[in-house]
Amino acid sequence: MPQMGPLMWLSLYVYFIFIYLYVSLVIYYLFMLKLGSLSSLKLKVMCWNMKW
Repeated sequence: MPQMGPLMWLSLYVYFIFIYLYVSLVIYYLFMLKLGSLSSLKLKVMCWNMKW
């Protein structure tokens, strides 16, 4: 196996970070979808009340 340079490792690391972010975003979206629009709306109202 050829020796991997530091740049190769860095690009691989960044690539894995992007995959992780994408997967977590998809899981979060599906979770919110599963909760339903009513629950998310209630959550939004709670967040809105906390802001003020």
